[in-house]
Amino acid sequence: MAEFSRQQQYPKYCFYSEPLNTTAFFKNVFAQNELKNPEIIEIKENSEGQQILKENAEKTRQKMMQNGSGQVNTYPSFITATVKWSPDTEALVLCGVVITETLIPNAYTGMYVKSYTTIATERVVFKYPAGEKEQATNMLSVMMGSMRTNTAWKNKVDGFWQEARDQSRIYHLRKLQMLDAQTKQMGEDAIKKGQQNLDAMDANMRSWEAKQQSQDRIHTNFIKTIREVENYSDATGKVELTSGYSHAWSRSDGSSFIMSNNPNFDPSSVFQDPRWKQMRQVD
Repeated sequence: MAEFSRQQQYPKYCFYSEPLNTTAFFKNVFAQNELKNPEIIEIKENSEGQQILKENAEKTRQKMMQNGSGQVNTYPSFITATVKWSPDTEALVLCGVVITETLIPNAYTGMYVKSYTTIATERVVFKYPAGEKEQATNMLSVMMGSMRTNTAWKNKVDGFWQEARDQSRIYHLRKLQMLDAQTKQMGEDAIKKGQQNLDAMDANMRSWEAKQQSQDRIHTNFIKTIREVENYSDATGKVELTSGYSHAWSRSDGSSFIMSNNPNFDPSSVFQDPRWKQMRQVD
């Protein structure tokens, strides 16, 4: 948190503030900054959306608790708003926010730290001509009900965040082990303590270097997941192909590729062309 405060790399998407429920976030952040401050005609709670948020938030809470987080509480809320920019243009806005409260105990002092994270998990804006709200509501309901998530993409994104939580837990445990080792050495003489401090600094450096390498790998995999691609290699070198397939073939001409989930499919036999070779997935 201190490092984030100093760098502020992404102020457009993430900033420090008091916890905001959906109504406060919509009025003070979303409407003002991204919707260019339209006239707010109506705001009402969306119980169906809030129930979905509650179920998803509970799954996330359970995962956080399993990964060694302290006491975690979630507070989801969801609204449907009607806004207006001009006499001719209105919009329906769906907005959902989850506030996560985390209590982290300090085993050394007996105290705890409480932190809050506000995440806007749903932001949908559907514009329509003024006076056609009923028709727009029906259309938006059909569109939202027809949306489907790419399962392979979702699994990889979930896997990325699971790995990030695992790495965070490992780092936390290492830090506790370091504090225990330092406490144990307090009664020893100054020379031995000084040598141990040098060893601890060296261990911390190696741990930091390993953590940086792990974060780089996680970031690379996350970027590939977002773009829905995987890297494959053939005689011409490394290429990016669509993810979601278990086998890839190329004719080593830089432009001819076949993706398949059938382990028995061999294009060199099907097309009677020995130039087709199976590709190897690489990082």
